[in-house]
Amino acid sequence: MNLKQILVFLISICFCLLTINSIFAQSSNSLHEDINAFVEEQKDKSKIPGLAVIAIKDGKTIYKEGKGQADISTEQPILDSTLFEMGSNTKAFTALAILKLEEEGKLNLSDPISKYLPWFNASFEGENVDIKLEQLLYHSSGIPYYTIIDIPKSNSIDALEENVRLLSGVELDEHPGKEFQYATINYDVLGLVIEKVSSLKYEDYVQENILTPLELKGMTVGRTTNESKIATGYKLAFGKPVSFEAPDYRGNIPAGYMFTDLNSIEKWLRIQMGLEKKEWFDIISLSHQPDRSVQPETDGSSYASGWTIYQDGDGIAAHLGSNPNYSSHITFRLGDEKNAVAVLANMNSSNVQKIGQGILELVEEEELSISDSLDYYMKVDWVSTLIIIFGCIFSLFVIFY
Repeated sequence: MNLKQILVFLISICFCLLTINSIFAQSSNSLHEDINAFVEEQKDKSKIPGLAVIAIKDGKTIYKEGKGQADISTEQPILDSTLFEMGSNTKAFTALAILKLEEEGKLNLSDPISKYLPWFNASFEGENVDIKLEQLLYHSSGIPYYTIIDIPKSNSIDALEENVRLLSGVELDEHPGKEFQYATINYDVLGLVIEKVSSLKYEDYVQENILTPLELKGMTVGRTTNESKIATGYKLAFGKPVSFEAPDYRGNIPAGYMFTDLNSIEKWLRIQMGLEKKEWFDIISLSHQPDRSVQPETDGSSYASGWTIYQDGDGIAAHLGSNPNYSSHITFRLGDEKNAVAVLANMNSSNVQKIGQGILELVEEEELSISDSLDYYMKVDWVSTLIIIFGCIFSLFVIFY
């Protein structure tokens, strides 16, 4: 092969590489546009004031946007540094703390709660029973789901112990270890165990032993940050989002009250998929192992350590977070496909799950399967509004006659 042929060959290779790169760039731009249009449409339908969205495909961030407003009254936009409550996506951090303490030999998942909280007791069908730490972790403790309504409104430094002491003596719905029943307060009990074992407040332990080593600088445990960075929380009232200052539930922080910005949730997703902080991947992978000792849910899912695991292909981990005025949804692939999505909203909306699932389907080039069913909280608002209207009409009728 002479010099001229070599040059022609090299030029041909360069041309092919440029063509392939151009095709991939066009495909990436098209996908970004599709996701953007979908997010805009769903945001408007759901009446959510502000969204922060991240999408990762094959290990690369292809979409990272803030949509709408952090505060309607000031028209403050959603920035990468805007903070949102994570709701129950906090549970993955509490679970990771428990697994880390077990790795260090400071507790054992098969231990009963009473080993760390001697005053705690529970009963089933009138008889005292022990609940193991792993049963709290996997929501198979038998503690009823409706115990969430008994969590006290409190900002006391001892609110977590106050909450768990109120739970002590609970009558269980099922014998521990027999059945999955999601009860958010399971993770508050785990939070108090973390305090007793580590001799640190829950907030301090997670900050020092989880967030700092993982370099999740935009995450905080509870409202321990600059308030100006926090997106205003909203809820629907008469069909419109109105700002709502939720009560303080400091005793519920381990189950649902961490804050994050878009940058840190992006890093958290990459850590979950083994793309960053690889020295943590063994314990992170352990948190993805579901409890197979109880019957899977009707959708085939089982609960792991702060994650719901769906057996689809290589498997999907996901979790919904829902607080009085914020919501979130996180989902990612567990296998070789490094695809992930996170959605943060400054309003309580069940549609964030639909948005997250839809984006993942777009990322994986699947047909959108989401329904047009009305958001759960929209239904509640709609029914409440009708009741109030008819109540007012009836009251006027009674007064008139």
